[in-house]
Amino acid sequence: MLRNLFSCSSVFIGVFGSMLLITSISLGQGMGGTGMMNSTGTMPTMSTMDGGMGTMPGMDAMPGMGTMPGMGMMGGSGNGLSVLLSQAREEGAMEIDETLFTYNRHEGSITSICLTADDNWILSASTDKTAQIWHPIYKQDENGEFRISSDAQVFRSFSDVHKQGLTSAIFSMDNEYVFTSSYDRSVRLWKINNSENVKAFTGSKDRVWKIACDPSGEYIAAACNDGTVTIWNIKTIEKVLTLQGHEGPVFDLSFSPDGTTLATASADKTIRLWNLGTGREVGKIDGHLDKVYSVRFSADGNYLLSASRDKTARIWNPRGGDELCRFVGHTGAVHQAIFGGNYVCTASDDGTVRVWMPEMSRGGKNNNRNMNAMPGMDTTTMGGGDMLMGAYPLMPGGGMSSKNSTKPQREPGKAKGIELLRFRGDRNDHLFAVAMSSDQYYVLGGGSNGKIYIWEIPGAENQMNMNQYNNYNSYGTEYGTMSPDDAEKENQE
Repeated sequence: MLRNLFSCSSVFIGVFGSMLLITSISLGQGMGGTGMMNSTGTMPTMSTMDGGMGTMPGMDAMPGMGTMPGMGMMGGSGNGLSVLLSQAREEGAMEIDETLFTYNRHEGSITSICLTADDNWILSASTDKTAQIWHPIYKQDENGEFRISSDAQVFRSFSDVHKQGLTSAIFSMDNEYVFTSSYDRSVRLWKINNSENVKAFTGSKDRVWKIACDPSGEYIAAACNDGTVTIWNIKTIEKVLTLQGHEGPVFDLSFSPDGTTLATASADKTIRLWNLGTGREVGKIDGHLDKVYSVRFSADGNYLLSASRDKTARIWNPRGGDELCRFVGHTGAVHQAIFGGNYVCTASDDGTVRVWMPEMSRGGKNNNRNMNAMPGMDTTTMGGGDMLMGAYPLMPGGGMSSKNSTKPQREPGKAKGIELLRFRGDRNDHLFAVAMSSDQYYVLGGGSNGKIYIWEIPGAENQMNMNQYNNYNSYGTEYGTMSPDDAEKENQE
């Protein structure tokens, strides 16, 4: 946990050996990147950090971020994807153009999507300078099943503070607060029950692309366009660490589950690993052929998942930097890649969200196996904004086109992910953010045209009953005294 960050060393548990193309990998304390020293000339320690959050209300530990609203109650088995696997091997991916629901209350590009731990609410961020908490409305059809209708409830809107568009929004570890980041170089903390902006984290020299809470909920980290990462103590708003070493903007970041290590993705085509006990760079992965837009640790810390402008997503062994699996098929930059249980979801400039089954190799041999056989790959227990659902900012580095990217190559005989599903948004929409329900029932995507799409996975089962439906549509009072309907009226006034 970050509570003990500055007294412990980085630890990884790697299970695989060498794999696909790695042009360089370096581990150890002697890396070029270093953390910024504090005013005493030494790295911050627990004695200088006052233990982090202290008594800040509502910031105690909670179970991990949830997924699609209502999906936890619905109990879908997710067997649709397992059926699709055999079909994909024989016939290729199934393409789906029809959406169950489209949320279009933002007036700018969608840069972020994440969800509450109890699966009831979606948090979205946009370049329209707002973040919104909402969920789709369910209605009972002629067969007695509860389906998503063509309307949504908006519970809270966070606006009128950031001076420029938002690049991401995440929940605090207990869902009592929301963090937002912006092109205006700031990170903000909002109280959900009254939409009040209660803290501002400033000092970044350039725009902030992505933010993440550490597993303890005591610190917030920001990936910055100036090539640095800044970490603040949430309670005191003190800047406790600055990581420097990338040779280009940092677009994304992810804490390891034990809070001792941070992974960062950059325009310099690298993924770097940082020991948060020393603030030093301890690993560098040079495998992508273009800017790396997204990075995620798996729930057990055994894997790293990345997405790049080179039109691929990849899984790495963080201990040795070996490439374990590559996802090839997108025709545009891949902005976001997330773990969804044993599956991987990607969002791309080509206007599609895709669902993949990873097939991995062990050691230097081509012993492929899919991730259903891998312990620890369920990411649904991870918390904060650094988990399964993340979101990717609007085309950092400029432009929508990736036509100048080098065409991705894959060594023959190496492990490659199997594409199962291909969801398509509106024509000419570039998709930046993706989310998937923990039971593999729904997939969400958002992008340049300001819409958030919800697609249903073929063959998945909807088991919501009347009691669950009533609970779902009455949810929200624990955020404050207002019901969702009252909040909706307030937002309209």
